[in-house]
Amino acid sequence: MGVLSHYYHLFNQNFTSRHDSELSLKGLCKDCLFGKHTTYPYHKNPVHEVEVLEWVHIDIWGPSPILSAGGCMYFMVITDGYSSYRMVTFLKSKSADITLNMLKAYQVEAEQQLERS
Repeated sequence: MGVLSHYYHLFNQNFTSRHDSELSLKGLCKDCLFGKHTTYPYHKNPVHEVEVLEWVHIDIWGPSPILSAGGCMYFMVITDGYSSYRMVTFLKSKSADITLNMLKAYQVEAEQQLERS
């Protein structure tokens, strides 16, 4: 919720009748307390990939304030979840068509290297 919700809750705490359990938060609402957490607990039994190309992660960055030599404003990092192999590609735009074509090209290249068809 953010800073405004914190002030809203402080206002309600000071000017309305509240339960003692809510006052024990020492002026912070639950959202403010959870917002200050740095990590969340991990799952007890996480699911891991067991082969290459089972799960692929994509991250797109941009637009860059400066065009590349090839006229690209974005770059996309494709990471294989099992092997952590990364490939960086440069994109002129982040449209769905261009992104999907680059992902398909990555899949074809990776399957050729793994001798899959």
